[in-house]
Amino acid sequence: MRAGAAAGRLQHEFPGGSAPSRAIVAAVTGFTNPDFVAYAESSGARGYQITSASDLLPALTEALAADTVSVITCPVDYSENLQLTGTLGELTGPF
Repeated sequence: MRAGAAAGRLQHEFPGGSAPSRAIVAAVTGFTNPDFVAYAESSGARGYQITSASDLLPALTEALAADTVSVITCPVDYSENLQLTGTLGELTGPF
């Protein structure tokens, strides 16, 4: 389990913001996220690091236009998963 996934699970189990921080999760579990951009580039692929929402579309456009393998690292706020799940559960209709 990656550090982000571990933190997300802890946030789910400790609602209300009382979940341990990612730094604490990493210190306790020893889990850290690898540098996927460096890993991709060391393998001959292109690596993209998303740091804000506005970075995503240009990185996707460039990656899809490239004639090579691309890896896009995009941080996720796992606390949003529960809100998204609730919203998706309320959707109805043909998709």
